[in-house]
Amino acid sequence: TLSVTLAGDPVALGTLLSSQTNFDAITSTVTTNANAGYASHVKFDATLTSGSNTIPVVGGDNTLNRGTSEYGASTSDSGNDLVVTDTDITCNTTAATDSGQASLDASPLTTTFKTFASNAGGASAEATTLCFLASISATQQAGTYTSIATVVTTARF
Repeated sequence: TLSVTLAGDPVALGTLLSSQTNFDAITSTVTTNANAGYASHVKFDATLTSGSNTIPVVGGDNTLNRGTSEYGASTSDSGNDLVVTDTDITCNTTAATDSGQASLDASPLTTTFKTFASNAGGASAEATTLCFLASISATQQAGTYTSIATVVTTARF
């Protein structure tokens, strides 16, 4: 069997300012008796978009820089495709901002699934936080930016 509960949906990053990084999260809680465990994946439909304006995904260095227009994600579970959430912030299901760190760890999301949580064996109420982060430059066009993230968890029997 496989049971998955998501909490914190929808993610709302709030008003973005170039002087801070905004973040919010969902928590995925998994219970399974699958002998080979499970894997949880995330992808998006497109980067943060408002009309023809976009906030691009974080670069390949897995670093989101405050004051630069970037969008990314991190996880509380190590050993997956996404980087582990920076310990300098507390990312949970309550939207928050940070103006103290010049950069934070974040991986680019794409339209291809990336693993953010996994276990090689059974799991009992195993909770993982999937953190979404964004920052903008002072010249980023104002607007309501949206993106749809899809989360899929698969048991491995």
